[in-house]
Amino acid sequence: QVEILLPHLSGYDERAASLAAELNAQGHDASATPGGKGQFDVLAEGRVVFSKHEQGRFPDDGEIRAALG
Repeated sequence: QVEILLPHLSGYDERAASLAAELNAQGHDASATPGGKGQFDVLAEGRVVFSKHEQGRFPDDGEIRAALG
């Protein structure tokens, strides 16, 4: 289970949907879920694999896929 947490009505929806589709195509069960203000975090089985707040940026292409193995 991979969750992509993003703010409700933030404009990040397209980015999160694209990432979820990419991960689902790779065999992961990914979905976008409403989170907190400014948030764009990716959790796998409850553990943070990427945090926009911590990194100060959005994930690069392929970064999440590589982190998930």
